[in-house]
Amino acid sequence: MKVPKLEITENAGIVPVRGICTACSNVDFRVKPPTSLDRQQAIVSLQEQFKKHFERVHLREDVSQAAARIVRQATEGK
Repeated sequence: MKVPKLEITENAGIVPVRGICTACSNVDFRVKPPTSLDRQQAIVSLQEQFKKHFERVHLREDVSQAAARIVRQATEGK
């Protein structure tokens, strides 16, 4: 399984305007509008979009993690 990371795939000069999630083939992030942002603002915009995607898609608890959490919570203090 690929590790999800933000990868910049397109620049307008030195300003990044497009990125992708390395673990998801169909997910990309775009800076809108690219001409009005400076480099740092564009980077922050792409990072925020990726963070939202990562939390929504890649931080989901799988079944074994859920089972371990339930057991841990049930046995705390016993």
